[in-house]
Amino acid sequence: MSPMPRITDLVRVHALLSRDPAWAAYAIGDLSPEFIGNCEWYASADGSPALVLLYRGFDTPIVFAIGEAADLAPVFRELDAPALSMHLRPDAVAALSPAYDPVHTSPMWRMVVERSSLRPARTDDVIALDESWLEAVTALYEDGHRHGEGPSFFQPWMLGQGTFRGIREGSDLVAVAGSHVFSPALGVCAIGNVYTRRDRRRRGLGARVTSAVVQHAIDREIPTIVLNVSHENDGARRVYESLGFRCYCEFFEGECRSTSPGVAPV
Repeated sequence: MSPMPRITDLVRVHALLSRDPAWAAYAIGDLSPEFIGNCEWYASADGSPALVLLYRGFDTPIVFAIGEAADLAPVFRELDAPALSMHLRPDAVAALSPAYDPVHTSPMWRMVVERSSLRPARTDDVIALDESWLEAVTALYEDGHRHGEGPSFFQPWMLGQGTFRGIREGSDLVAVAGSHVFSPALGVCAIGNVYTRRDRRRRGLGARVTSAVVQHAIDREIPTIVLNVSHENDGARRVYESLGFRCYCEFFEGECRSTSPGVAPV
């Protein structure tokens, strides 16, 4: 098998990712100018459609891969990070060995919805949220964090994407949905940061704010709209299915560590 050299041809990268946009939505979003500087791309020298992304925007780099396991295994042996945060489908996780050993893995569903499949919930009580709502959004998420749940990938800048939607009861924000990735130019929206206050659940609030975000993406003519949900969170999955989402593929989040003692921290 040929090695997988690092590449800088973003047209080629985009073409490879576009073979499976529902799976590659986050990686496609990383082609945006604000993220591309953190990206290292590796593609097969023999012309196979395999591609690996090492995203260095976090203390532990994120590894994403698309393609056949046999074509991906060589690059995993060449990566220099002592630990990786995985965003990989099952066959790619298997291809990590023997270069990396998974430390922990969480099985996830990638879900997808299309304009034709959307079954919208009512959104008459849903409001748009911008950066001025940061304190209220953070306080709502803290309700979850105190109980070992709540969004784990929220960054304040995400409110500037214009996608966040919420529901208020009096002066309290009780439900929120937004996005991790939102790029009309690249045609992708990854919905995330969905949370309903614990004492306001089973009232359809999560469905309503999520539906509003989906509709916003559709209004911007974004063709690829996805979200992630844990295998263990059957309740959330059923809510998303009620809106017209379907499970597209299984993947794993988690962390793996290099088996090579010579790999130095980055």
